[in-house]
Amino acid sequence: MSEPQPDRQACHRLAVLRHVEEVSGNAAMTCRYFGITRQTYYNWLRRYEAEGRQGFPPPTSIPAGRARRASIGVTRNVPRAVSCARATDHGWRERGHEHAG
Repeated sequence: MSEPQPDRQACHRLAVLRHVEEVSGNAAMTCRYFGITRQTYYNWLRRYEAEGRQGFPPPTSIPAGRARRASIGVTRNVPRAVSCARATDHGWRERGHEHAG
């Protein structure tokens, strides 16, 4: 059975690494060309040297912000917390923090 084809993200990362080796020979110039930081480049290089193509796992199907989203219970309590803060801070509207609606 053949090795699965790498996804687009892995192909991009491999292209960046190859560009340094085969074209420019200069990591800083390659990073500017591809619009990435040198730290990102060296992270990719370190993972590729340690794990090969498996160092670039396929992206997950979960959007990046989904894992950090607050739970529903916390989100529902935010308006209550803001209204409590406004009720106890009598200078709220005087400082220009009125509701814009």
